Amino acid sequence: MVTGFSVPLSSPSADAGSSSELIQSPLAGELNTRVIEALDQARKMPLGDERTAAMRRAAILGNAAEILAYFSVKKAPQ
Repeated sequence: MVTGFSVPLSSPSADAGSSSELIQSPLAGELNTRVIEALDQARKMPLGDERTAAMRRAAILGNAAEILAYFSVKKAPQ
């Protein structure tokens, strides 16, 4: 069962700096918002095949959000 997603704001290669120096892409933020909404909707559904499918779709969307966040982090200009 999917309980939630934590989309990192930094990639492992960018972990040397503090998170306040990193900028997440707007698309990654929007996708993360969609993940949270999809999970909320799926959790409100009655148990059954439709809920299971909705939870799977939310998990796939969460994976996409994590991948996008990982590859789209930029350092803030100093």
